[in-house]
Amino acid sequence: MQALPPELLPTPRTVYKSGDPFRDVSNFFAGWADKLTFGFTAQIRQSLGYNDAVDKSSGMYRLGQTVGTVHSLIISFGAGGVANAGLRSFMKGLDVVRAGAGVSSSVDKIRNGDVAGGLLEIGGTVTGLAETSIGSVE
Repeated sequence: MQALPPELLPTPRTVYKSGDPFRDVSNFFAGWADKLTFGFTAQIRQSLGYNDAVDKSSGMYRLGQTVGTVHSLIISFGAGGVANAGLRSFMKGLDVVRAGAGVSSSVDKIRNGDVAGGLLEIGGTVTGLAETSIGSVE
């Protein structure tokens, strides 16, 4: 197995570049989803006019890409080979997109003053993603 390219490895000083935890989480999940879906989620964001919300030069985006690469490799080799890798990657990518949408909705609720609702939605998003990931282990 090859080592990850240096440009995908975050450095401690670049990981929390923005100082805004919501932006960092958004960039992280965008990088993860973009890598896992081979750029499809970036195309969706672009077509919907939301791609400007993602800072592709941030450390969190690069960290998300690294996690997406590792996630993709685990899916490819852990799912019985390359034959199922495409479908499983697509399905996992959808899970990540759903999680990102949940986080985005949570952020909107918190910014609009519904802190409890936002936190509950984040909890539901994390739980749903964990159940999906645990349920897919064979």
